[in-house]
Amino acid sequence: MGFQDNEWAYWSVRSSDEDDKRALEIQEGSNLQLITRPFGAEEVKQAVFQLGRDKAPGPDGFPLCFYQSFWDTLKDDIMNIFHEMFEGTLNTGPIDYAYICLIPKKEAANRANDFRPISLTNGIHKILSKVLTNRLESIMGTLISDSQSAFLKGRNISDAFVTVRELFGWGSKLGMEGVGIKVDFEKAYDRTYWPFLFRIMEWWGFDRKWINWVKLCVCSAKVAVLVNGVPTNWIKTKRGLRQGDPLSPFLFLLIAECLTRLTDGAATKNLICGIGPSDDSRVHIIQFADDTFFFCEAKKRFMRNLIFLWKLFEWASGMRINKDKSEIFYLGSAEGKASRLAHILGCKLGTLPTKYLGLPLTTRPPSKEDWRGIISKIQSRIDGWQAKLLSRGGRLVLVNAVLTNLPIHFLTVFHTPNWVVKRIEVLRRDFFWKGNTGPPGKGCLVAWKCVCRSKEEGGLGILDLASMNQALLVKWWWKLLTMPNPQWNKLIHALFYPRRRPLKEGRSFKPSSFWWKGVLGQKDIFKWGLIFGPTDGVGKPHFRHPFRSYPPSHPIKPDPTGSQHFRPQSPAEHRGLKGKDFYLRDSTRNGQCVLAVDLGRTTFDIWRLRIPLKVKKKVTHYGQPVEKRKRLIIFSHNALWSDSLWLRELGDDVHRLWDIWRDRKGSNNDLSGIIACWWVAWETRNGVIFAKAQADPIRGTHKIKHLIAQAADRPRS
Repeated sequence: MGFQDNEWAYWSVRSSDEDDKRALEIQEGSNLQLITRPFGAEEVKQAVFQLGRDKAPGPDGFPLCFYQSFWDTLKDDIMNIFHEMFEGTLNTGPIDYAYICLIPKKEAANRANDFRPISLTNGIHKILSKVLTNRLESIMGTLISDSQSAFLKGRNISDAFVTVRELFGWGSKLGMEGVGIKVDFEKAYDRTYWPFLFRIMEWWGFDRKWINWVKLCVCSAKVAVLVNGVPTNWIKTKRGLRQGDPLSPFLFLLIAECLTRLTDGAATKNLICGIGPSDDSRVHIIQFADDTFFFCEAKKRFMRNLIFLWKLFEWASGMRINKDKSEIFYLGSAEGKASRLAHILGCKLGTLPTKYLGLPLTTRPPSKEDWRGIISKIQSRIDGWQAKLLSRGGRLVLVNAVLTNLPIHFLTVFHTPNWVVKRIEVLRRDFFWKGNTGPPGKGCLVAWKCVCRSKEEGGLGILDLASMNQALLVKWWWKLLTMPNPQWNKLIHALFYPRRRPLKEGRSFKPSSFWWKGVLGQKDIFKWGLIFGPTDGVGKPHFRHPFRSYPPSHPIKPDPTGSQHFRPQSPAEHRGLKGKDFYLRDSTRNGQCVLAVDLGRTTFDIWRLRIPLKVKKKVTHYGQPVEKRKRLIIFSHNALWSDSLWLRELGDDVHRLWDIWRDRKGSNNDLSGIIACWWVAWETRNGVIFAKAQADPIRGTHKIKHLIAQAADRPRS
């Protein structure tokens, strides 16, 4: 049954005059008129370069790196498209077509429901959508309720999980009766009705010009399904939002917000009643995109009203709740009553512990099995890589991009036990140094704590897990202090600090939550790094040193030989950086300062160069190469320096290269050329010594030029 046959359902979303008034108040603070301003070249360029350059291309075959690399050439043509869209004369038919790639959700997928459809759209369409997305994103925070945690700046997935977990913990501890209902929407993106989306945008006060732009990006699409890499016949779509389109998540939030408004309106009229420790912190609904949790008192009439509310939303929006996958969790001990409520809703009766948003949902601390699951996931990911075929630079990328990020969801919420941190660190260390082969602890050239230093301090920038866990837990204090309105914040105040501020001295009120105990353990760290300063006449908290380790492992003191990153054979041979002394306030709060040496930004600058990662790693690992006679460049030939005027008088002293780098002479390409010279000299030297090869200066010059040319189009790593 479509929207056209049930337009009355849409009007039911506007449940009362108070709701209309609330919607208008939101509009007045949201600057809706700004999103229909003319398009500028800088705005479009910013959107182009925000898109992932390596994303799969659409049917036209042009990846986004093409538009980024040739922006100066394509700019005028792209801006003409935006001008036509602004004037309302753009025909998107020739560009708005896409392939649908079916991604299996699980192993041995053999049914249509086992696949997730991802749209591979053309590059121009992605650029159009991204520009509109940036404009819409700037006002979404004023339109979407605090119960929604997805896609918006300042909100994240852990907010929703913590709210649900703390409600279950509070309810089970007090023995109160209530229900939590985890609902699953069947193909949420694919079932949405377009007329409903455009009608609610009118209700919110969006300009007709904006709605027409959204229609251009949504309604004119043709798709073909890729079957074994071969597209089928073209299909004209009639409803749904495309996964893979930058605009789709925010349009989906507008639709999901209507469910929140329906629920709030029903609670206002006492048709349902949420749960919570106080009236201000009472929770009815928690959303993360389409992952939705309802909370309600355990009464039959409330269950029946919820069914009607769900059906009303389905008739209006097209989004259907899959009751076979939805679960009801009962807070209480009356199992018979729980079964009756589940029968009324037509859902399964769930039990704790369970999984919610990828984390274990339980009223107790995570079990050893939960932690072992994270370790097993990291181990299985390592086992799937052929590590011996990867360079150490390639393994560094995988450690930072994959292995460090796998447990970050857990680290954001839970204080991680030491045995878990040690086990994960062993896996990361062995993979980086040895490719996960050989006996544990063997073959490590540098202590792991040195490797985990920042690049500015001479390390490789691998995050230390214990420090990262500590920093992520400290961040909850910052959010608690600076974001007072979200639902989770009100709940935490009502649960643990009903009569005083969280930063006041003393323990929180009944800190029975495992999550809150972990956050509470970082309170002193947060207070140490916090100062209060006036901003617009109001005192607001600001970090003095965000997430700095506490207490310091040792006092900061001058390094007698200068930069610790390099290893000269003797202090007399060392030509260190010309750093400036600076003062850093100590953590003792007595006003004393300690003297330290500024190590400079040299290592950081090396990491920012557009040269291969293996070269950067070798240079920062060994520092400045020092040989007994200071002669690393073993081939002295004019051809090496002929293309760089400022290098012609350099000679063969490698320290001269270092001095030029330090003093910042020459262009950025010349600075990259210095590192390229070092690298080729190092390779040539090794070839002469170990392979008895003949040094060829002409060949070396060509290798340097080739290395710099390759780096010209290389993104920063």
